Parts: sequence; C-alpha cells; structure tokens
Amino acid sequence: MHEGEEHVIQYMPVGMQTIQSPPEFMIAQMLNAGVDHCILQAGGGYGAMNDYNAFAQSQYPGMFISLLHIDEAIADREDVLTEVDRAHRTLGLNGLYYSHDFSRHGYARNLDHDGFRPFWDKIAAL
Repeated sequence: MHEGEEHVIQYMPVGMQTIQSPPEFMIAQMLNAGVDHCILQAGGGYGAMNDYNAFAQSQYPGMFISLLHIDEAIADREDVLTEVDRAHRTLGLNGLYYSHDFSRHGYARNLDHDGFRPFWDKIAAL
C-alpha cells in the first residue's frame, strides 16, 4: 500500500507464474522473438542446472546448446572435477560457463590459484 493505493510487484515475467521454463516454453518465447538458436547457461544464483540444460539440449538439439556450470571457487574439489567429466561425457555439454563468482566463498583465492590447475588442465584437455 502506498498513499492509499495497492501495488503489486511482479518478480518474474508474467508467463512464468510458476517459476518454471520447460524447453517448449523457451522455444515459444524464442519463436515469438525471432530467435532460432539459444545457448543455455546458468550461474550460481540459479542453482545446478547441468542436468536440466542437457535435457533441453537433448530434446531440441537444433534449438539449444548447453554449457556446463560449476561453482568456480571450489573447482579444485574432486566432486567438482567429477561433475565436469559427467557433464561432458554423460550429459553431452561441450562448453563451460564460468562467471568467476567467488563471492559465496569470501574471495579467498582467485581463478589463477595453483589449486585450480587440475581443473584448468581438465578443461583444456576437453
């Protein structure tokens, strides 16, 4: 309520009332905007979306290319290295979305820290 008038804030686009976006919904939006191909990526704020993006890519390979995402600040952990392999070999993701978001971990290290060498070597090899 502001100055006696009720207001509503719409966080997401009107079409996303359930905060979901199945591939068919994305394609409808793409067609409406005249977009014929889309690269799917998701940063840390969206959560782990490797599986979902791979699903969209597998359902509509002519429409979507999906990038794998990891939590950059912990890319030296074995579980993250394992996820890179899984995302590439099992899910078919052939690119990396790397947003350099170290904020969730207090900026303790930077992307060129020696501890990340196994990660970067793996990415370069792929």
